[in-house]
Amino acid sequence: MTPLKRDNVRLKKHVAELRREVTALTRTSRELLAKVTAVVATKQAEVATERAATLRPTSKSLVRLRRRLDLTQVEFGRLLGVSGQAVLNWRARAAGFGCAARISRPLRASRRWASVRPVGG
Repeated sequence: MTPLKRDNVRLKKHVAELRREVTALTRTSRELLAKVTAVVATKQAEVATERAATLRPTSKSLVRLRRRLDLTQVEFGRLLGVSGQAVLNWRARAAGFGCAARISRPLRASRRWASVRPVGG
């Protein structure tokens, strides 16, 4: 075998070895990405839940949220466990948020609330 052919064979073997390494690294990268994505999603859900527990709703933020969710006042009231009239009162600021504790309780418990981005931010 001539030296040129030997070098060619040696280089082809080296290229095949490098391809195997790249394939193994790609597989490992995908596995790690899947694990990291799951951990990040879990952490984001935890942070959103903690943040939802400390939110203090205002009439403006509730109106924006209701509109963003495309709900009527009655539907929004049902979601929060209050009447449609209560939602109307918040809009008019007639109620003055004396029932903030009743609003916050279902919001903290609701997973749906935790997945909604903050309205003001």
